[in-house]
Amino acid sequence: MTLLALLGCAAPDPPDPCVEPGIICTVAGTGAPGLSEDGHPLKESAIYWPSAVREHPEGLLAVCDSNSHRIRLMQPDDTFRSIVGSGVHAFSIVDQPATDTPLDFPVDFQFLPTGEILVAILHENAVRIVGPDGMIRAFAGSTIYGYATESTESSSPARSCRSSCGRNVTMEFLS
Repeated sequence: MTLLALLGCAAPDPPDPCVEPGIICTVAGTGAPGLSEDGHPLKESAIYWPSAVREHPEGLLAVCDSNSHRIRLMQPDDTFRSIVGSGVHAFSIVDQPATDTPLDFPVDFQFLPTGEILVAILHENAVRIVGPDGMIRAFAGSTIYGYATESTESSSPARSCRSSCGRNVTMEFLS
């Protein structure tokens, strides 16, 4: 898989075709799905099912690398660094460092103004939150498939309600 960007920036000297408006350029990925560890050059790093790209508060791009089971941040040195997920395919474990926990197919994420990161995880039917301290915690969903109306109480907390996360999960922060 390849992550492409449609860019339009001020032209450098000498001209770089990738900064001309309307030009599509590869930003990261090899073009083939696969798994790559952190620290490899972006264009030599395999990406496996990128499902969302967001701008980090520091202006860097982050990718939800769904089948690599991680959220990855593009570093200024043109490498990836995982910020959520260990790359292991399994249910997440809350109350531990976010980069040490497995994830089961994250599909979207959002940086919050508070410094937290929300992560929607498809096969867990849950949303996790990563605090500024780097710890991952439960936010919504119980990892039990179902609908909120199937909860034992209609007023059950979001963390314990059932969820049927679809493939079209989208997160947008509205201020």
